Amino acid sequence: MKKGVMFSFIMVFITITVISLIAIQRSLVSHRREQMHVETRINSMNNMHESIVRDIKKTTEIIGRRAISISINHVVENGEGLPDGQAIDTLEDLIFNITPSGWDDDELFLMENATLPYWMDRIEEVSVLRGFEVNITIKDFEIKPYDSWHLLSNVNVSVNITDKQGVASIRRNITVNELISIVGLEDPLYPLNTYGRVTNFVFKSPYENYTEFLVKGDGSNKGWEVGTSFLIWSTDAGIAGSVPDPEEKILVTDNISKYNSGDVNNFMSLVSESDISPGITLSVYVVNATNAMNSVPNNTIILVDSDIGNVTNIENLRQHLSGGPNENSYYSSSSNGPSFLDRLEGKLTCDYCSQVEGIGLESFINKTYFLSRYVDVVTGDTNVDYPYFSGTSGDCVKGLDSTFRIDDGHKDTYNVTNLWYSCS
Repeated sequence: MKKGVMFSFIMVFITITVISLIAIQRSLVSHRREQMHVETRINSMNNMHESIVRDIKKTTEIIGRRAISISINHVVENGEGLPDGQAIDTLEDLIFNITPSGWDDDELFLMENATLPYWMDRIEEVSVLRGFEVNITIKDFEIKPYDSWHLLSNVNVSVNITDKQGVASIRRNITVNELISIVGLEDPLYPLNTYGRVTNFVFKSPYENYTEFLVKGDGSNKGWEVGTSFLIWSTDAGIAGSVPDPEEKILVTDNISKYNSGDVNNFMSLVSESDISPGITLSVYVVNATNAMNSVPNNTIILVDSDIGNVTNIENLRQHLSGGPNENSYYSSSSNGPSFLDRLEGKLTCDYCSQVEGIGLESFINKTYFLSRYVDVVTGDTNVDYPYFSGTSGDCVKGLDSTFRIDDGHKDTYNVTNLWYSCS
């Protein structure tokens, strides 16, 4: 009997122990599940926070460009710039769904459902679908000049994210800085100064060095020619007679004496490392140009200036003037030219440069295009946009159209100090 009782006691003890262990295990599993659920929701809230930051960055860039576009349209339609010093305030009002002073409500239709408060509300609504209650409070917002090609938006918001199940919540202050590009937008300075007849769009020039001195030699003192370089070593002199359209090309070679003079005379001009040869009747040439074959790039627009014996690469300058999609030129950064904000206000000076240096812009006008749009031009004035609109005279530049002029203040900027000449 005692053994039976002892056995029963042991079995009861074991059973209780097993049940206790199972209960503990279930409790641990339940706690772990709950912990994992909380961790999952916290991770989801963190992901939601990161998503909100991304949305705010994207939203401010999109809304900012739209506000700039509406401001440009207002300026062009009314034929006058924004009030002095009010460009930034105007943009901030548009972004916050506030009608700028002097505007009609009808002008704001493009900002409908595209303001910063509207998009903050939309973010809150979408967050509900993910099981969160989100409250976003805009504490501060400002736009500032940044560089020639961007404005900087700065938005500070308070974000409160709460799990709808009450599991957890987070509250954070977020400061988001985002650049707003003005590239591709219309430059209001052009229509303001051409009775609304000429438009121009801001496209950044891919060039920084506009001309490059290549080589010097003995010139013919017969003026200058500009054309596409065509390099031929004298060992291949025979192919000179089969070059297509030689009258548009400048022959560059090491020894002109190896050539048939008739073939050479078909070219526009000549650059040679050797001296000129009998029978060559070209008016403009530069000879005895040491190392010309290694200094002059092939198939490049060059200027042969026989008056001073210089050969200059001017391809970048000419490409800059063509302006890509513009009838006028590409844009360059400028220390003195009006910034985009100044242009919105119709100014020819860079007042906003007092906030950030070097944020100005400048382009070259196309006088022929102006005439085609029935805008009178002053041929003798510079082609740089803002001094042209203020009536600044300029000089001609070798290798460019005779209507092109450049003022003294920009000869160094565009590397034409050895290329300009006085013209009527």
